[in-house]
Amino acid sequence: MTFDSHSFTAFAAAVSFCTLAMTAGAAEHAPSSAADYYDQARKSDSGLDKDIAGAMSGLLTDAKQGGEVLRTWAALKSGDKTALRQMFQLAKEGNSRAQNIVGYLLDNGEQVKRDSRAAFAYFSAASRDFPLARYNQAVLLFLGRGVPKDEAAAIELFKDSVKSAGVDLAAVRLALHYLGKEQRDEAWRWANEGANRGNITAYYLLGRMLYERGEYGEAFGWLNKAAQASEPNAPAILSAMFRDGRGMDHNQKMAASWLLIYAGLNRNTSGANATSIGSFRLSSQEELDATNFASNWLATHKNMKRPDYSVTILQVGNRQ
Repeated sequence: MTFDSHSFTAFAAAVSFCTLAMTAGAAEHAPSSAADYYDQARKSDSGLDKDIAGAMSGLLTDAKQGGEVLRTWAALKSGDKTALRQMFQLAKEGNSRAQNIVGYLLDNGEQVKRDSRAAFAYFSAASRDFPLARYNQAVLLFLGRGVPKDEAAAIELFKDSVKSAGVDLAAVRLALHYLGKEQRDEAWRWANEGANRGNITAYYLLGRMLYERGEYGEAFGWLNKAAQASEPNAPAILSAMFRDGRGMDHNQKMAASWLLIYAGLNRNTSGANATSIGSFRLSSQEELDATNFASNWLATHKNMKRPDYSVTILQVGNRQ
């Protein structure tokens, strides 16, 4: 499909996003230099207990450990200087939730010196029974941060983290990976997984793929949903759809409005601005209306949070 000067930028942005390297070393590559950060001894797997009493004991133990981690985390966030040491101690004792938190602190340099190599070791230990840690492993492998890149390992961990922890960010990573390989069915599958979990980039990817298929009515729904959540690429395609009458009547004023919104969301990096909408051949009043619409829209969407695919996370939804 060929795109003109008013719509190609959205696809260029997506293509550049798709070319992010997906590499790095698997869980078994945990660096030995991190040995002093956590105890290699693991607690026994109480989940394999055969009798009801044993199973209940395991559940109660997990609940107690989870509560202890949450209390320690709350104390840490409130400024309790002893809580950091307590969290590290819980991690050394084999608490997988604590290990994931310590990994997060180390990777992001929060309250400790940043050390992504050690963070990977903690995520590796936590991943055995805390699925979210597998996503964090994958991010470091994907970016080669703290560990060597290993694309195959990252892809498998992203898949596992979608299935076992419901991580929408991982689904988007996979959709982009398969788009880059021109495997559209797989890309659709993973984008749909992400959209079902409320990921705004996934909304855009579904809309983009539908637009490429010529299914404009359904594409508009997904793209509009993405744009309303401040996804930065969707407005350029919406502009082209209004301009060309694809899926709706021609509406040059709305086409100009969405191009201005695209420029605003991308901080004018595309070069689109109020002076560039002359190609829409609007009257002075229509240009004013389009500018006002875009300004008002941007003002009401300025605090929207976009997904960050480069960070490790503490919970699904990327809300810390």
